[in-house]
Amino acid sequence: MRRTLQSGEYYGAVVRRLNLGPILVTETRHRAGALIPPHAHRNAYFCFVRQGVYVERFGQKSRDCAPLTLAFHTADETHSEQITGSDVSSLNIEVTAEWLRNVQECAPRLRDPFDCQGGIAAWLAARVYREFRRGDASSRLMIEGILLEVVAECARSVRPSATAPPWLLRAREALRARFRENVSPGEVASEARVHPVHLAAAFRKHFGQSAGEFVRMCRVEFATARLACQGVSLADIALDAGFADQSHFTRTFKRLTGLTPAAFRRAAIAD
Repeated sequence: MRRTLQSGEYYGAVVRRLNLGPILVTETRHRAGALIPPHAHRNAYFCFVRQGVYVERFGQKSRDCAPLTLAFHTADETHSEQITGSDVSSLNIEVTAEWLRNVQECAPRLRDPFDCQGGIAAWLAARVYREFRRGDASSRLMIEGILLEVVAECARSVRPSATAPPWLLRAREALRARFRENVSPGEVASEARVHPVHLAAAFRKHFGQSAGEFVRMCRVEFATARLACQGVSLADIALDAGFADQSHFTRTFKRLTGLTPAAFRRAAIAD
């Protein structure tokens, strides 16, 4: 039988907590090898993984959570975790039902569980953590403001249109699978047996961005996850993500996130 955890209640050790009324921020730590049984939480919450790796199961699905993963859990969603490797340090941002209702109209994605690996939303969650650790008189206002930015970024994240034709969904997945290569939208259009102009128009219509913008987003998301590995150089990350060189990587990354890769790494994983 699953257990439903009340507001502010978590498995593992609670390191520190900050109560902002409709928002409760809790830092937790789980020991390596821990098995967390199926459970749910009374309130919805965002979980930002700062250190460690674990496998999470929810419903019939599972996801691998590593540093810079941001996962959203709906209220009463049943999930369990298996901690692998080293200890896991997470920041949990819990919101009341009323707070959530006020933002769901603009961010319907928050009606279902989801996660992102790196990217702008994860960087914003890292900023919440820094304000949480700072804990001065302005931190309370800053945390709610940044959390609203997280919600806005989640709302902006493009989900496949319900009317997108199967060939277009396949083309999008082909671009996602090959984003580290120098594959052109024209090649993908040829494989999909459509004209490149038709692919470009359909892609923007159904996904709200061009195919090239989608590929750049995939590269930056891949890079943000790799930035959690401090022993990997920025030059190696740039090439591994498919950028021509570190300079190209830095320009693109800053344009999409507002920070250089080095600044992002410091903001996301520094204590």
